[in-house]
Amino acid sequence: MLKSILKSYGQTIIENAQAIIGYDVLITDKDGIIIAVKDRNRLGKLHSHSISVVKNATPEAIQKEEASSYGVLEGICLPIKIDEEIIGTVGITGNPEEVSKYGYLVQKLAELFVREKSLR
Repeated sequence: MLKSILKSYGQTIIENAQAIIGYDVLITDKDGIIIAVKDRNRLGKLHSHSISVVKNATPEAIQKEEASSYGVLEGICLPIKIDEEIIGTVGITGNPEEVSKYGYLVQKLAELFVREKSLR
């Protein structure tokens, strides 16, 4: 159920986050498949860096040089956890030193949003 809530409302979450922080945001499911993103051509595609984040259950920054080997842009990727279950990831594009603070904010926004919708 939590995963379907994330998929249903992911686009709303990223659009609101992007409007506030000014950086591109994406959300993947726990398999690293993009379920919400500004460039809708990327929907359904693999975000390979998310696989590592889900596997290790920790946020990971990725610099420009390493990002190109993953086929992604530099930024930060964080797990979305509800009751210790990882249901997806949130990624923010930009210099990791600049976007890290926003990453944690968007991560918490997504977790709170999903948790609230699950209670309804």
